Amino acid sequence: VYGSYNLFLYPFTEYYKLYKSIRDMFHEVAKPTEPYYLQAWLNVYETGEYLDWHTHSEGRDPDTHWHGFYFADVETERSYTLYQIPPAEGIIKIDSVDNLLVMGKCGDLHKTSEWSSDSPRVSIAFNIIPFSGFDFYELGEMPFLNHFIPLL
Repeated sequence: VYGSYNLFLYPFTEYYKLYKSIRDMFHEVAKPTEPYYLQAWLNVYETGEYLDWHTHSEGRDPDTHWHGFYFADVETERSYTLYQIPPAEGIIKIDSVDNLLVMGKCGDLHKTSEWSSDSPRVSIAFNIIPFSGFDFYELGEMPFLNHFIPLL
């Protein structure tokens, strides 16, 4: 249901702190020259669940659209994320560690490992899109258009 809400619209102090961390990292890494917008959602994985290989590009420009995740409640030995970043050969493994914030381009192929713990694996995922990247004719019909907030 990631397209149904934006986690950062909920007025909790810890969400605001994470928003600021994402904003600061994005400005440091991307050095944006135009306004960008952020959408975030919660991921909760139960035993045996995982997310297979995917990107967040979905027709977007992988050079100007970003995505990322934050580990809120994970066990370091039991979980990881694999990235295949073009044009590099091979796979990058990122071990899950509480409070780790990861950001990359939307075109980066990635997947999560299968969750094996009895307690849930909790992460927050997000997309960062430039204002120029919105196709308002197409997005106007999509329910998530109003779930992006400015990344100031």
